[in-house]
Amino acid sequence: MILYPNRMHVVSIEGRGVAKMADLKGKRVSTGSPGSATEVMAFRADRGRRASTRTADMKRERLGVAESVNAIKDGKIDAFFWVGGLPTAAVTDLANTPSTKIKMIDHADAVAAMNKKYGNLYVEDAIPKDDLQAAWTPTTSRPR
Repeated sequence: MILYPNRMHVVSIEGRGVAKMADLKGKRVSTGSPGSATEVMAFRADRGRRASTRTADMKRERLGVAESVNAIKDGKIDAFFWVGGLPTAAVTDLANTPSTKIKMIDHADAVAAMNKKYGNLYVEDAIPKDDLQAAWTPTTSRPR
């Protein structure tokens, strides 16, 4: 039974040089709080991607979503992972910050490999732009 779908967000902002998952190499990236579902999903998505970038290639921070949003606003990180229901207040706050253009990074290429490795748990899905009042059409994964 699913009470609500959790969607995995991979978030950056314009000007950080992150347009796709492979661009995370060498970047400062929050993979979520230690031991959180976000951290687990970040590692699973990373292992599932066909691209060569791995979490070991990132300068990893372990921040919660609110701390990640503050850190990206302050220029301390370049991107972050977040798993949660929609809308998430912190991500919506970032999307609606004046002079900031949020970028949702497509990571759908990891879904098939994640399902192969961890069981048929994930689906490709899109976060509706109305949930953040920002303009994009991202693809994301969420648990089934």
